[in-house]
This record gives sequence, structure tokens and C-alpha cells, in this order.
Amino acid sequence: MRSNQPYRRISFFAIAGLAFFALAASEPQCAKVGDQVVSPDNSAVSSNKGGVSDCVHSCVDYAQTARTDEQDLHKANIEACGGDWQCLQEEEARHEAVMEQIAMDQRDCKSFCHNQGSGQGGQ
Repeated sequence: MRSNQPYRRISFFAIAGLAFFALAASEPQCAKVGDQVVSPDNSAVSSNKGGVSDCVHSCVDYAQTARTDEQDLHKANIEACGGDWQCLQEEEARHEAVMEQIAMDQRDCKSFCHNQGSGQGGQ
């Protein structure tokens, strides 16, 4: 009577090979990331590709849009004053307060960008 040993070995390698190819063909379960152990990635700083740089860029864009809108409103309000001295003074005070608020909002926004992820993770 012949031994089934060669057939078991062939069956084992066939099943192992099929399992290997099935795993290799399946979609990866983890996102691929670059190896940053050797050196830091400075591409975000130089090309605005992500992280703090994108956040700061968004803050600057938002503040610039707000400043432009405020300047347009300020010009319209000055014209609407029609030379009235009291109206012009009130408009100038309002405009200065709004511009200062925009500057403070931009500083706060940038500060938030640099403090992202500084919570109590893992605790």
C-alpha cells in the first residue's frame, strides 16, 4: 500500500499557495504611509501639501477675503455718509474695529493650526 505523504505535501503547498495569492490579491487593510523615521518631511512646508501649512494658508485666505469685503463695505459706507462728519467718524471707528477683529481672528486661526492634535490622546 502506498503512502499518502506526497499527496499531503502537494495538497499543503497548493493550499498555502492559494492562500498566499488570495491574500496578495485582496485590497490592503491599512493605508500606505511613507517612512519618516530617517528624516522629516518638509514637503508640506515647501509646497503647501498638507497639515499646518494648509491650515495657515486657509486662515490667510479667509482673512484676506474678509479684509477685501470690509474695504468694499467701508468705501460704500463712506459714499453713503454724503460728507456728514459724524457719519464719517462713526464709519471710521466701525471700520477700524472690524479690521482689528479680522486680524485677531486670523491670529487665533493660525494659533489653532499649530495646536492641532495636542490633546490627551491615549489617555
